[in-house]
Amino acid sequence: MYFSKNKDINKLALNLLQLGWSYAKGRHYKLFPPNGCGMVIVPGTPGDCRAFQNFRRDVRQRLRGHAERYRHADQELTP
Repeated sequence: MYFSKNKDINKLALNLLQLGWSYAKGRHYKLFPPNGCGMVIVPGTPGDCRAFQNFRRDVRQRLRGHAERYRHADQELTP
C-alpha cells in the first residue's frame, strides 16, 4: 500500500497498520490509533525536510493520549 512519496513516512505508516492502527482515505490518508485517541494525517507529498520528524512526533503524541486537535467521531474507518 502507498501512503506517501516519502519512503520513511510510508514505511512508518505501514508498520502502524501492522500494529493495529486503522485508516481512512480522504484528501489525505488519516491513521487512527488503537487507543481511539484522535488521528494522524499522513503527508502524501511532503515538501518539508522535517516532514518525517513531524509525522513521527504526531504518532507518539497520539500513542500517549494527546488528541488536542483531531476528534472526528463520524469518520468512517477502514481496518
